[in-house]
Amino acid sequence: MAELFSRDEALHGLPAPRAQAMLYLIEGISSRLATGFWPRELANDLAQRHREEAYLDAFALDGHTGDPPTIEQLDRYSEYWWPLLPSDPRVLAALAYQLVQKYQFRSSDGPAIVARLRLRDSAVRDAYQELFGARLDDIFVHEGVTSRLRSVLGRRPKL
Repeated sequence: MAELFSRDEALHGLPAPRAQAMLYLIEGISSRLATGFWPRELANDLAQRHREEAYLDAFALDGHTGDPPTIEQLDRYSEYWWPLLPSDPRVLAALAYQLVQKYQFRSSDGPAIVARLRLRDSAVRDAYQELFGARLDDIFVHEGVTSRLRSVLGRRPKL
């Protein structure tokens, strides 16, 4: 008989909802820093706390509903949100999927994002293949007219 949930999923949750919550936090932190709503000292303090405590504090500090950040802002402020990321390759793979679905960017547009999500790591690549039935390298937008136009107009998320 097949298990409904693995032990890890029962203890830590399914990857997609956890990734969605992480994306919400990442966007919020990046947006707040980009607009000056948060001082960098607050973000530094948050980044240096224990992962679970910082995760809850990030939700508690929510309330800024400005423009969504660009992919460049997500990348630029990754040093402030990456300590919140779980180590689970399945969640990182699901987060990569959600980021690319929402922002449609090239891997070269977000080198810090690629590094922070460990997208070159075989465990994350294997998890992506398992979850989505596709190669992780195939999720990024390839250089072309559309991506050049997007770079001129800015990479805001699809709403």
